[in-house]
Amino acid sequence: MRAILTFLSLILAVAPVFADTSGRCDQAFQTGFPAGGKLSIHVRPGDTDISGADVSTVRVTCTTSHTDEDLGRISIHFHGGGGSGTLEIEGGSTNHSGAHFRIEVPRRSNLYVRSKAGDMKVFNVTGDKDIELYAGDLQIGVGDPADYRHVDVSLLAGNIVASVFNVNKDGLFRSFSQDNPKGKYTLHAHLMAGDLTLR
Repeated sequence: MRAILTFLSLILAVAPVFADTSGRCDQAFQTGFPAGGKLSIHVRPGDTDISGADVSTVRVTCTTSHTDEDLGRISIHFHGGGGSGTLEIEGGSTNHSGAHFRIEVPRRSNLYVRSKAGDMKVFNVTGDKDIELYAGDLQIGVGDPADYRHVDVSLLAGNIVASVFNVNKDGLFRSFSQDNPKGKYTLHAHLMAGDLTLR
């Protein structure tokens, strides 16, 4: 019996822990997530700030310029397993102009972010960044540009301002890419219409 219990303890110790958590935007949302993990974020239209901090959690707070009742119709879902997780923010009014989402993540995170519309800022996050926004202004805090093994940035219409990479382009169908064999991370940023700023 002792051998069986020991075996089960070992299995539980190495097995990934899965977490499914749901909430609504009218209350602060928080769930555990390890530093260094891969986090996929899918956000409904609205302004979004993603910020890294010295935490082992994902925390979401929401505000709106419309009625508080609308916040209750915006749902938050998180599914995590091992070193990866998916955060989804969806629902609510089709008028995205008044919605604002603040998402706090571990400072060391590998991000995959998708949103259709709204202004987005991503700062204080160290790791891979794969970020696409259809319409709005996108700002990304890069940190040390030498940390990136591969960078590719593109937009269909607007401006690319990337002083950290000595790039400044405006107009239609603008892009740039570069490689650095000594880098650790990758950066992919795509915007259909708006201003894309790397700092």
